[in-house]
Amino acid sequence: MKFKKVRDMYAQIEKPKESKNSSVANSVSLKRGNVQQKFCFVDSRHETIAQRKLQRTMNANSLVKQKICTKCSEEKDSEDTSIQRKVSSVQSVLQRDPCSQTGHDTSPEHVAIENEFADRTGAKKEYEIPQGSVLKHVNGINKTGYADLADEAGKKIYDIKRSTEGYPEEQLARYIIGANAHCSGGWEKGTAYGEPRVIPFTAQQNIRAYQDGDGVISYRKEAKGVQSISSFLANQEGPEDSDSSDDWAMDWKAHEQMNALMEDAGMFNEDGSWK
Repeated sequence: MKFKKVRDMYAQIEKPKESKNSSVANSVSLKRGNVQQKFCFVDSRHETIAQRKLQRTMNANSLVKQKICTKCSEEKDSEDTSIQRKVSSVQSVLQRDPCSQTGHDTSPEHVAIENEFADRTGAKKEYEIPQGSVLKHVNGINKTGYADLADEAGKKIYDIKRSTEGYPEEQLARYIIGANAHCSGGWEKGTAYGEPRVIPFTAQQNIRAYQDGDGVISYRKEAKGVQSISSFLANQEGPEDSDSSDDWAMDWKAHEQMNALMEDAGMFNEDGSWK
């Protein structure tokens, strides 16, 4: 009876063993079937880790270099475009006749006088004259000059100045020399400005311009609606003997000088009216 119990016990023990082996076998069989999908090795050796880090660094550097090259290429394209513009600008200047009207920068007063005279006569404004400036390069050659007005048909040159400035003898002479050397011959100081002109300038001021010697147009600003001393005296009737300097009359330049002196003395407001 005791032996049988032992055998029964062995029998009971062996039965689950067979079941376990079967389960393990099935599990191994399944794992073998899926080994290509689930099974892999990770190399964690120090050398391998260092190589992976080095590869990542090289890849990052390659990306940075690519971006830098792209930026350099864009900058080079921009620089090439800028150079091409400059070359085109220089070529246009070289192809243009130097003795011609330009857009040379000047004062608003000069622009007003130039426009009025050009509209009447067809004269050229800011006329470019090679070696027409009194200023010189470091090599001693005179720089390019820009005459305020040039009448190409009559070969006349004019320089505009404020009434308080002196006669621009040196600059006018340089214009004439440069124009005769580089813009064909026959140029001289202009004398055909005509009668004094009142030119609208701003909402409060006019410009009074007049011939002030050969080749010179002088001007001064005066308030609109206010008659200046010079214009008042210029419109007065003098004695029959107008050649007499002892009579009431003063010449036009003296009138302008009087106005300039009064302006310097602070007798005018900013808009040109009397204080």
